[in-house]
Amino acid sequence: MGEIDKHFMESLERELDEQKREGQWHKRAFAIVAILVVVGGAAYAVLTLTRDTNAGRSLPAELPPPTQQASLPVSEKAKETGKSYYEQHQEIQSALADYARRVLKGQLDIRSLGPQFQPVANYTWDKWYYDTVPVKEGFKTLKDPQPTAHSFTEDHAMITYTITDDDKYGAWGVGIKYAAAMGVDITNPADKEIASLVAAYVWLQAENRLLYDKANYFDEKGSFNPKQPKKNINLVKAGDRILFPHLSEQALKELAQAPQKYLEGTAPSVAPLPPTQQPQAPIPQNQQPPTPTPPKPPSSS
Repeated sequence: MGEIDKHFMESLERELDEQKREGQWHKRAFAIVAILVVVGGAAYAVLTLTRDTNAGRSLPAELPPPTQQASLPVSEKAKETGKSYYEQHQEIQSALADYARRVLKGQLDIRSLGPQFQPVANYTWDKWYYDTVPVKEGFKTLKDPQPTAHSFTEDHAMITYTITDDDKYGAWGVGIKYAAAMGVDITNPADKEIASLVAAYVWLQAENRLLYDKANYFDEKGSFNPKQPKKNINLVKAGDRILFPHLSEQALKELAQAPQKYLEGTAPSVAPLPPTQQPQAPIPQNQQPPTPTPPKPPSSS
């Protein structure tokens, strides 16, 4: 009888132990499920906050949806050229996206850009370069060991622009602002090519004139330094001045059709004018030169 009671007690203890272990397992399983739910929820929240809501769109997020056409008629050649400049220069892409976004958010008023680009007629400035003199046929030498100033009056109205702290995209960004001031809709992706062409025009024309800046040869104290670092249009900073010929309304339309001559600076509306020639006065009738007498044939004798 005692052995029966003993076996019964042992069996009961084993049953209680199994129930206890089963309860612990249920608690652990519940804790694991709770942890997985918390971790999963946190991961979903992080993904929701950090995911790119613009993924899959055909245009960058900083540009608005496209409209049907550009504000100016643009030839296929101009589109190709403008697209090439846009794709090859990060400064154009960044400036266009930044300024377009600021315009759409009301942080940049297009009307405020106009006064910054006032054309100046008969603009005169000093071009610094070396004078040369011929020494013999086909050879020249320096007339002066230092470059000298040559007063030069531009043939066309000029834009004189001083770089500001806002111009973090250099001359390319100035070109985008200038395009906006000229009426190009920089918030319209269809105007991307013409805006890029204007930016390239400003960059090229400003660089051409920067080559003759005094700072290329003289330091800040005015002392001539033949090893003076040359001005770099890509490194202009706040306070630097850049020059470029103003684009009239007609010239802007021509740029959108045939850009090459404007980018090269050979278009009639921006190229230097040829020297004027005074027309010759007609010779009075009583002073007409005598008609030349033909030579007599040689005598046969």
